[in-house]
Amino acid sequence: MFTKSFVMTIGLCVVLLSCGRQDGFISDVTEVPVVTNDIDLFYAALDRMERDGYYESIVQTDYFDKGSDGLKDLINKDQLTAKDFVSYMKEHVSFFTSIRPYLTERDTYVSLTQDVLSRFDEVVPDARYKPVFFVIGRNRHGGTLTDAGFVVELQRNVLGLPDIEWGALDSTQFIPYADLDHMIAHEQVHVTQAPMHLSNSLLRMTLNEGIADYIAYKVTAKKGNEESYSYGDKNYDSLLEEWLEDLDKPVGEVRSKWVWNWGSDMDRPHDLGYYIGFRIAEQYCKRSGQTSESISALVYANDYDFIIKDSGILE
Repeated sequence: MFTKSFVMTIGLCVVLLSCGRQDGFISDVTEVPVVTNDIDLFYAALDRMERDGYYESIVQTDYFDKGSDGLKDLINKDQLTAKDFVSYMKEHVSFFTSIRPYLTERDTYVSLTQDVLSRFDEVVPDARYKPVFFVIGRNRHGGTLTDAGFVVELQRNVLGLPDIEWGALDSTQFIPYADLDHMIAHEQVHVTQAPMHLSNSLLRMTLNEGIADYIAYKVTAKKGNEESYSYGDKNYDSLLEEWLEDLDKPVGEVRSKWVWNWGSDMDRPHDLGYYIGFRIAEQYCKRSGQTSESISALVYANDYDFIIKDSGILE
């Protein structure tokens, strides 16, 4: 269990300098900072804008400039501008007001993250960690990995909470609040995974995400997107055949059928590649005995060819 003194230091910059990092990573799970200050900064900026007017300068000085390293990384990654962000806040002020009571319960997210990472440490041998940042973003990620750590766009993970004012927002693009633990575990897999270039390989994209979903399942007993997994179970054989055929095609032509395709106009659920990757990882572990060595092989793999071979899916 984490000490009260550690919780008291959460979010302070000094924590980031005292975590015993190795090559930018943290080896001791009890020393992982969980930074939640950006949530308060966002709502302080929103309060000021409702009082003084929706000015870009308020977003810039009160939120962007004061934000954590995780928020700054997200701003750079998504090329966020104060002009765009203030319009986004103004357009969806009723949404942000309705979820405020849940998002400002900072201790909840600290304790949840600590619990998930503690269980993760029991499942994944020699796991490595980075700080976890809870922020308000532009609704482009549930969670995403950055140089500073992994960033949770908390406002994107609110589906299922009562009395939300969705307004013009499409609720189907949001992630269930009840699955926040799964999302944290999934992103933590990406922190720990061996670095691998993904962009030119459907195989690597699929296994990278599917392994993350599989390990997150081992940690939380929850799978990924419920609709995708239900559809996948009903159509596994045909999906696997289609996916294997697409491995030999230019990745630019087929990627959007399988991964990172939220919002795509398709006649089936998004991100079915996550499901395919999950099933391959699951089968690999079943055939290799569900040992810590098999988990390590999945997480720390430098390539995925052996996983495909040893999973038996080609037999």
